[in-house]
Amino acid sequence: MQADAGDAADPVETLGQVIDWSAGFRVEDAATLVQALDELVARWNLSIDWGGDPDDEDFLDAHEVPDLLGIAYDRLLERGYTVWVYESPGAAWAGWISRTDEAEPMREVATALGVNLRPACDAG
Repeated sequence: MQADAGDAADPVETLGQVIDWSAGFRVEDAATLVQALDELVARWNLSIDWGGDPDDEDFLDAHEVPDLLGIAYDRLLERGYTVWVYESPGAAWAGWISRTDEAEPMREVATALGVNLRPACDAG
């Protein structure tokens, strides 16, 4: 698909497109982030305790995306999952979720691809 375009494909953007809404997310705002992460973790029969009602506009207005990423990171880490973020020209916020025990290989692959990958708790 990307090879047909004749341009050198950005491996991070290609990866983001492939995993989007299956293990990854690419969002522009807090409401979409909460929706995306809730949907992703539900696939593993998990949920995130956001510390309030994420359907309430006041809750969303009181939390910036980095705050919500930190909450998701902490809650999922307790269950053996890590939320990662990376810089994406195609979205304001992008990342994926992996098993925590896969953190070191994840960092190695990211480094090899030149991806600025970091835990979501460092999103701010």
